[in-house]
Amino acid sequence: MFSADHQRCCICGAILASHNSRVCFNAACRNSLELHYQQKLPTCRVCGRPTRGTGIQTLDLQSFCGDTGCQLKAASTLSAIRAGGKTCKSCGMLLPAIRAGFEYCDHEACLHVEARHRTQLLAQRQEELRKQREAEAEILRDRALQEQKLREKADVGQNLPLVALVPYTPQAVVENPIERRQQLLEHIRNLIQRAVVCLPSAADYLRPESDYLPEATEVESQVFAVGCRLCRGHCCVAGNTHAFLTISTIRRVFQLYPTWSPQQVFDAYRTRIPEQSVQGSCVFHGQQGCTLPRQMRADLCNRYLCRDLQEIRKAIAENSPNQVFFLASHDEQGIADYDFATAAVGETSVSE
Repeated sequence: MFSADHQRCCICGAILASHNSRVCFNAACRNSLELHYQQKLPTCRVCGRPTRGTGIQTLDLQSFCGDTGCQLKAASTLSAIRAGGKTCKSCGMLLPAIRAGFEYCDHEACLHVEARHRTQLLAQRQEELRKQREAEAEILRDRALQEQKLREKADVGQNLPLVALVPYTPQAVVENPIERRQQLLEHIRNLIQRAVVCLPSAADYLRPESDYLPEATEVESQVFAVGCRLCRGHCCVAGNTHAFLTISTIRRVFQLYPTWSPQQVFDAYRTRIPEQSVQGSCVFHGQQGCTLPRQMRADLCNRYLCRDLQEIRKAIAENSPNQVFFLASHDEQGIADYDFATAAVGETSVSE
């Protein structure tokens, strides 16, 4: 039986946030405990609370706090661990049988440490995969240059085209389900009604104007167009059955077409829903891309740039005019497609 101290926050002594927590509701206490675990500082092997021992890697009688209940269980816990018992990678506690297949116990702070660790591993894996894809893209670029003699055609001299990666959307184009169309139309109908009845307010906007990146320049657009074509609308997938449309979008349409009635605005969107769309993506995501004209798209769609396009924008700014890019779309399976593009006004991409 643990003492009353174990019913209190191990940092400040306040009431615990929950039954499987060792700290209170205070964020500072939670962060302090998680930092303690991340740094592998000493903890009690019975209750998982911070101690003044010599570290989580040690295994002796100093691996326990001064609580009576923990001292009574010290000998049996030491024996179980020394016999091969699995312990939590965060707090060092002996894992119960129900958690035998896990690396962490089910206490809140340990689950947070586990989630952060998994996020770090995923980011590391993605970065490694990206470097691998860049190496593969360089090989494809060099092969394409040799086969089609694009070096002379693009007039890049000794400067090889810069490799730029974009994501790839593998979903197939399928019949647009009636249910998804109806959900989208209901969303648009609701936005139109609110745009007509309600006065403009800050709530109309999905995000403030200052959050948007500058619109693409004519030079950037030459490269972005190729990148988006190869990508096949990775960012559009999140559009689902709302297409990122907000009241601000509808108000903009009314301003651009002042003679249109609410029904005409509704019909303008309804008639642009394609018979076929990319599976699970935005309802307007058709075979050739978005079926909406730019003036009817959400602000987010017109101004959003993924990480890869932002990297391309940076490369365009840092390199000389007429820089040629080798763009390659990729996913977990490898390079899916590629093409060349020139960052120059009025230029078109050099097809593969």
